[in-house]
Amino acid sequence: MAAGSVINFAVVNVLGAYCRANEADRPLMDLSALSEWEQDWLLNISAVDLVLLGGSPLSAVERSLEHRMVIPHFAKPKRSTETSEILPSEEDVEQRRRDFVSARFRELFNAPGVPNLNPKYAPEGA
Repeated sequence: MAAGSVINFAVVNVLGAYCRANEADRPLMDLSALSEWEQDWLLNISAVDLVLLGGSPLSAVERSLEHRMVIPHFAKPKRSTETSEILPSEEDVEQRRRDFVSARFRELFNAPGVPNLNPKYAPEGA
């Protein structure tokens, strides 16, 4: 094929369908829409390249046919705009527990041996 020539859409569809088909269905497919050199090119592609082209859009199949080499195309995964949750480490959890107990202890006892009769903290369910 000459550079810049237009490839028939039916040819690209047949090529794409062949690439997406499983190994058992490929020999049963009708490739009569393809020219001899297109059939030759298609039948000489490795199984790995067929899988790569099968996962690519038809534009990649067309481009591969034009250049007579496998040029797969995969969309880049979209980055998540949300930030990932940072899980606390065991040390962080333990430190928060100690801080909580220490704050409750200071609230319950104003001075050593002198209890606070009106503490602010009320545990859940009380």
